[in-house]
Amino acid sequence: MVGQVVIFAAVVCAAPFTIRLLGPAAYGLWALLQILIVYLVMADLGMRQASTKFASEAFVSGDDVGEVNAIWTALAVTLTASCIISLMIGLAAPWIIDTMHVPADLRNAGIVAVRLIAVAAVATAVANTVNTPQTVRLRWAGLTIATQGPVVLQIIAIPVALFIFGGGIRVTTLVVVATACLAVAANAVFAGRLQPKLVHPRFDWSLLRKYLGFGGGLTVAGLASVPLMTAERFFLGHFHSTVVVAEYSVAMSLSTVINVIPWTACQPLMPAMSRLHATGDRENLRSMYRQTLQAIFLALAGGTIVLGFLAEPFLRLWAGPLYGRHSTDPFLILLVGFCFAGIGYVPYNYLMSAGRTSLLAKIRLAQLGPFLVVAAVLADKFGAVGAACAWSGEMVVDMALLSWGVWHVDKIIESPTPARWQVGLALPFAICVIELGLARFTDALAVRCGIAALLLTIYSVLVWLVVLTPSERQGATKISRVILQRKARRALPRVLYEEVAN
Repeated sequence: MVGQVVIFAAVVCAAPFTIRLLGPAAYGLWALLQILIVYLVMADLGMRQASTKFASEAFVSGDDVGEVNAIWTALAVTLTASCIISLMIGLAAPWIIDTMHVPADLRNAGIVAVRLIAVAAVATAVANTVNTPQTVRLRWAGLTIATQGPVVLQIIAIPVALFIFGGGIRVTTLVVVATACLAVAANAVFAGRLQPKLVHPRFDWSLLRKYLGFGGGLTVAGLASVPLMTAERFFLGHFHSTVVVAEYSVAMSLSTVINVIPWTACQPLMPAMSRLHATGDRENLRSMYRQTLQAIFLALAGGTIVLGFLAEPFLRLWAGPLYGRHSTDPFLILLVGFCFAGIGYVPYNYLMSAGRTSLLAKIRLAQLGPFLVVAAVLADKFGAVGAACAWSGEMVVDMALLSWGVWHVDKIIESPTPARWQVGLALPFAICVIELGLARFTDALAVRCGIAALLLTIYSVLVWLVVLTPSERQGATKISRVILQRKARRALPRVLYEEVAN
């Protein structure tokens, strides 16, 4: 959570300078290039998740050799596949830039930027596999420093480099390459400390077929997921301009702040659920699935109504009047989509930990055709608002299909709403109505921040007192006590800790 909050703080501080230094057209191109790197990272053929799953199974049984085999075999496939795909993208860079309708004065710089992004994608894919020892041990401090630290550095360094060196989009992508390589080095250091045997490469090619079977379905699902998540931006660039893409991308970038909650909660799910699947502990598996769903719902409901209340004055101050006018409506629509996407993380991780990647592929492929048609039509007719509607609608459908997938596999069907669902739904709705009324009387950001803080406090207190059941409050209190005890044990000398504990 700390890592995600720091990233968001870096974005809030640095993005206004990046937006202004690049200008609307170049910033729109930069937004599209960020999507391209997501596509290219998928070229690892699902080896990041395969490495996590199979290394988790080896770790829980105490098999160090099996864990090292799992990581190095996945890394070999990752490096080979990502290099081949990135080379192809580099050769196709002129065609890619031409399909984006990039202005003529940005064409040459855009071609260079695509090729640099291809290099950064290889490094990112390698870093995502190298960090497996941190992931399977749930060692999030080292993982956060090594993986998200370079991301924070990248966000801050981009406007600084643009100010000092100029160079526009080429300088931006050079910074991305440098920080991606830094992430590889940092993750390798932490991984080597946790699993010293990793310094000696070991490959078990007999595992390759199993890996490719798992990763193949995941790759298909991933390749389908990227256009499901991003195609509307390319349609905006094709039917309108990179300026409209920039307006939409600002709304998308800011709305991802709500993604911090489910992303943080679901990070440990894949290795934790893989362990429970390996030991056959279905009772705790189902409990983990249900409790994570409900916790994410309650947190997202509160966060969404606060962000929606602050949207227009914050966008106007943060990105400029142009974005305040044209990005607010897409932002509000995208917030709803992110709520459903966040809930969908839980069944997605469940299916992945169960090894049902082929079902994930089928779910994503089934949505791809209809979404592309709907997104193209809405983006063409209604611009950024239409694109936001298409994307958010897709997140609703995706969450429903993933939940169906969990029921299909293990006959588990759980609602994200809490046990006292009537109050759980009525409370955020009531606060939303209050905010809509108050928004008519003031658009000053400072005043709205004060109101939002007060309403969020009221929401949190009422969730604790009215929405949660006594057993849920008792469980949350117990978890908090355990966390505080562990932190005290690490922070205090052993003798002093024992005295405090007694």
